Amino acid sequence: MAPQPKKVAIDQTAQAIVFGYHRFVNQVHRPDTEITPQAFEQQMQELKNRGITVIARFLGVETR
Repeated sequence: MAPQPKKVAIDQTAQAIVFGYHRFVNQVHRPDTEITPQAFEQQMQELKNRGITVIARFLGVETR
């Protein structure tokens, strides 16, 4: 008989901030939906510098 899976504790008070961009571009024409790769890296570094956990691996982006 297979072992029963462990119950996962879910924190119902957890919060997340989501940054969403439509496109990464070298020249921004629509700042409401576009960002340069350099500006994105700066934003992610600033979050890291402030101790905010960044989850970016699913995007194919490695955080340093």
